[in-house]
Parts: sequence; structure tokens; C-alpha cells
Amino acid sequence: MLILDLSLLSAAMLVMTLLRRYVPLLKALRVPTALLAGFFLLILYETQQLPTTTLESITFHCFNLSFIAIILKRPQKFGSQVIANSTAVFMQYGLQGFFGLLVGYLVASMVYPELSLGFGILLPLGFALGPGPAFSLGKTFETLGFESAATMGIFMSSIGYLVASTFGIILIQWAKKKNILDLTANTLLPQTDAKPSPSKNPSKENNAHDSSLFDVLSLHVCLVFIVYGINYAFLTLLTSGLNATGNPALSNLTETLWSLSFLFSALWALVTRGILQKTGAMRAFQDQHFIRISGITMDYVIVASVASISLAVIGKYWFGLLLLSLLGIFLVTLPLLWVCSRLFKNFTFFRTLMIFGVSSGTLTIALALLRIVDPEYKTPAISDYMYSMGFNFLFSIPLILILNTAVPSRINGDLRGFFIVLFVCLAYVVVCFLLTFLFGKKRIFQQPGTIWLKK
Repeated sequence: MLILDLSLLSAAMLVMTLLRRYVPLLKALRVPTALLAGFFLLILYETQQLPTTTLESITFHCFNLSFIAIILKRPQKFGSQVIANSTAVFMQYGLQGFFGLLVGYLVASMVYPELSLGFGILLPLGFALGPGPAFSLGKTFETLGFESAATMGIFMSSIGYLVASTFGIILIQWAKKKNILDLTANTLLPQTDAKPSPSKNPSKENNAHDSSLFDVLSLHVCLVFIVYGINYAFLTLLTSGLNATGNPALSNLTETLWSLSFLFSALWALVTRGILQKTGAMRAFQDQHFIRISGITMDYVIVASVASISLAVIGKYWFGLLLLSLLGIFLVTLPLLWVCSRLFKNFTFFRTLMIFGVSSGTLTIALALLRIVDPEYKTPAISDYMYSMGFNFLFSIPLILILNTAVPSRINGDLRGFFIVLFVCLAYVVVCFLLTFLFGKKRIFQQPGTIWLKK
């Protein structure tokens, strides 16, 4: 069944790529190819009543592989604009979590009495965090009594893709109309035209790997799978040890550990990268190949996760999901534009477009949007965001670890977990606003009623 599902996923992406090339309507919509392929397979799997268990496994494993590939990239130097990137990202985490929980609480209390009070946490799970966490953590939520949480989380991430691809184009057209792009590019872009300095030892750099002996991309794929194998073995031994204790509480913890597999994968990737850098072996690897691996595996995550959605569940809770989606659209547009236009010192719209893409869709969609206004990636929007990913990963761990405490509150009648998560999300917003004030300085007070502050 695995081979059949992988073949269907690959064929769907190939067909949609060809259709987008020859069908003007699909080309004009600018909907990501992986998302179109996922919706196509969703209809196929629903009408033919095909099992989706393998699709869920593909989603789980490919997301872990994608996460490892990104973390294996070399760490970079950082500055104020890198911290500013993390500030904008976590502002969205906090806003989506706080207001999502409030709206979800009202929906669960007034419309769906059988639904978990933590329903609203699906907004940041699907929009800001993306399909991998939405699926993995959603499966954990289901063990805590939140029925069909993974399906609804994946649906929210699909809505995020649509928002990113459609509203992203609208934002670009709006920026051109307001001359925001011209203002930024004409005054600051020439600063990035300097050529990178040559390597101190080019012969050593070029001979780090002989591609005639082993394909360079294969070398990177091997490293990613080795790290994942180490992580998989570690979690298997850890969960076996917990089950062997006979303690029910520790045995129940195993589900949570596997749902957080991507965090353990990232930690092992960090350890591996550190060893390779210490020994000098890291010079045999190139960042662009890790980015390619991450992009390929993330495409499979998108297609497989969308295809595994249950339309029956979506139809049952459509009203609540619609409210969360509208809230998400609002939060990733107006508040994001207001904050970013005052937070960033230069290349403001380019950086804002990156944050918009990753806060509603995925890094792949963000890069596609940026390519429209910066075809050669001359601006530092990508590099600064990539540098900030280390901070984003570290500071997202506390939030990810406590998310499930908001879910079982209705079952045991205890709302403390719900309010803890609500308070933490609010704390993220407050801290990020203070950082915005620190970096934005006088810009915070200039035209506070204007959505976009022109420099």
C-alpha cells in the first residue's frame, strides 16, 4: 500500500504541474501545485473510500525528514534584523494562539458542546506551525479526547496555504500600487550587489567531495536518513523502557513523545551538525542541497496531509472552522502589516512577505511569493529569516510542550490548562510587542492609525 500511495502522490503532483502549465485558470490562481494535487487526491480517496493510514505515515515521516534537513544547515551570524524576524514570527504565534483559543472557547461552548474547549488552538497549529505539527500534535490531542483533531488541524493548514497563495498575490499588488516596493528597492537594493569574497582555500573547498564517486545530493540524503534513524532508534528504546516500567502514566507518555518526534529529530540534527563542524567534515555538505531535500519532503507532506482529510468531519464542524479561518486571515494581514512596517529598518516589504508566508503557509510558499518581487533573491529577507530559524525553534519549544494542556479541560472539568496556554500566548504577544518597541523606536508612534508606515 505504501508504494501505491507514493505513486499516487507523485502522479498527482506531476499531473497538476502539467495542468498548471497548460490551463490558464490554474496558472492564474497561483495555488501551490502540492496543494492542488492534495485536493485532487482528497476527492479520489473519498469517492473510492481508500484507506488513509499510509498517507498519515507519509506525512509523519516526511515532516521529520524535512525538519532534519533544515536544522542541518550551517548556523549563521545574526544581528538586530534576525531578532526582528523572530519577533514578528512569535507575535503571530501569540496572536493566533490567544485569539484562536478565545474564539474556539465560544464556539465549543455555544455551538458544539461535544467539542474540546481547546478547539481554537488549531489556528496557530495549522497556520503558524504548519501541516507537520498540526498532524503530529493533532494525533496526541485525539488521545486526550479531542476527536478528529488531526483532520481539522490539517484542514486549517490547507486553508493557510490558500490564504498564503491568494492573499500573498493581493499584498504584492497592493504594495506595487502604494509604491512600497519601489521605495524599498531603489534606495536600498544596490547595497546587496557586492560579490561574496572568495574562499581562502578554494582548492580545499572544491575537493571536499568528489561527485564522480558519489552523487553530492545522495550524500546529503544519506546524512538526513542517518539522523532520522538515530532519532527513531532513540524514541523506540525510550518508549520501550517506559512501557517496561508498568507505570500507566509513563506508558501514556509514549504517545506524546512520538508526536514530538520532530523536536527530537531537530535535537539529533543539531548534535550531528556540531560533530561534523568540530571534525571539519561539514565542508563536504552544502546548504542548498539540504534546502532542496526539505522542499521535496515538504511537498509530500502537503499532498499526503490534504489527501487524508475527512470531508465528513469538516462538514460537521464547518462553522467553527470558518470562524477560525476568518480570524486567521485577519491576523496575518492587518496586525502583521502594522507590526512589520514599524519593526524592520530596511527591505521592509520583502521581510514582511516572508513572515506572511510562513505565518499562514509554509517556507516553500513564502519563498515562492518572495521570488515574484525579488526574482534573484538579492534582498536579505531569506538569509535573515533562515538565520532566525534557530531562535524560532528554541523559543517555540515551551509553547509546543504545553499546547496539549488546553485540550482535556472539558473531560476532567479543569480549566487550568486552558488558561495556562492562553496566558502563555498572551505573554508571547506582550514580549514581542516590547521588542517591537525596542527595535522600532520612534516608528511605533508615527501614524499609529496607519496600517503600513512608509519610511
